[in-house]
Amino acid sequence: MEILKKSSGYILILIAILLSIAVIATFPNNIEQCITKFKESGTIGIAYLFGSLIGDVIFIFIILFMIKSGLKLIKKDRKSNNSIKQIEL
Repeated sequence: MEILKKSSGYILILIAILLSIAVIATFPNNIEQCITKFKESGTIGIAYLFGSLIGDVIFIFIILFMIKSGLKLIKKDRKSNNSIKQIEL
């Protein structure tokens, strides 16, 4: 079971890294498209800008959650046998 947890943690972190590379690669393209939409029509450009920025922020939060979950799965569990003895005292 421990091996399954660790391997799924590494897979989550790997997927998060690949997704973050995709976000970094597409972010300048999104900004460029927002600028061209804004030049064509101001209201559509603003809506497109807010939509793409909100989408990027949500995607970044998903990536951070995946990294956090992956690190939790990789972390070694500490088993404390002294806690029962401390309660008795």
